[in-house]
Amino acid sequence: MEKADIKERLNRRIQAVCGKGGVGKSTVVAALALLARRRDTRILVMEIDTVPTVAPMFGCEPADGFEAQEIHPGIFAMNVSGRRALDEYLLMLLRSRRVTEKIFENKIYQYFVAAAPGLKELMAIGKIWFVDQLRDGRRPRYERILIDMPATGHSISNLRMPQTAVDTLKIGFVKNEAKKVLDLLRDKERTAFHIVTLPEEMPVNETIEMDCAIRSDLNFPPGCIFINRVYPRLLPRGSVRDYEKLRRQAASNREMEVIRPVFDCAESFRRRLQSHRVHIDRLKGELPGPFIEIPYIFSKDFRIDSIERVARLLERSLGLAKD
Repeated sequence: MEKADIKERLNRRIQAVCGKGGVGKSTVVAALALLARRRDTRILVMEIDTVPTVAPMFGCEPADGFEAQEIHPGIFAMNVSGRRALDEYLLMLLRSRRVTEKIFENKIYQYFVAAAPGLKELMAIGKIWFVDQLRDGRRPRYERILIDMPATGHSISNLRMPQTAVDTLKIGFVKNEAKKVLDLLRDKERTAFHIVTLPEEMPVNETIEMDCAIRSDLNFPPGCIFINRVYPRLLPRGSVRDYEKLRRQAASNREMEVIRPVFDCAESFRRRLQSHRVHIDRLKGELPGPFIEIPYIFSKDFRIDSIERVARLLERSLGLAKD
């Protein structure tokens, strides 16, 4: 039943990926983009208020400006900042680049943007709704929209802004637009909020907090919990006894002294694996899931070949290739 549940959540049109900084959110977003591209024609990756890293994984420079750029056949990327989204919004309203550029240069406008509480965050999240509305004829411009959210604390602040605008503004255009954004983010048929974590104490703590915020505080539809960089099993099942025998021989036999560092390395690996299982068990004991474990890929540079490996691992483990 869990695989069917995972498939359904991974098939939703809008998928936001959240988590603590450094846990591999961008890696998961890029792998999900490759998976989605196997079924859909055009995929959009939105990186919101974060350092753009997805495009470099595909060997491209980060997107600059308001338009998305193609970083892989059928996969497009867009870097969204709150300030840039606000500037774009004014450009759409005034329809004159010359006039809007004068406004952007005005010191009063710059002070207002810097001082207005939550305005940039609201504009950044509102960009999701705007992109969802884009059409090429009768078809959506993008069949799947994947969102790389900023680190946990900043992410929660951004996601709270539509509800804050709805609650605090009595009437007006901004309140109505915020309500549209909020309805989209809470649509269980179209949207899912995934969390990426590591099998370590601090990321697990933040994941539990983030899951609670998504489900209870924000009332957003939860997606999957990706447990990234899990150490793979070192030994095949049934071979542990043989390994222990060899390790004892190496410790006591001077002729095997040269391979002792190998066993020291293996023991360090086993301890890390055991630690990972403790944190994974805690996650699975406290949260409902569903969970997806991604093995640690030992690679110097995480480029397209590594992303494709992650995508294949996900596809094979979840049976996503079989429809």
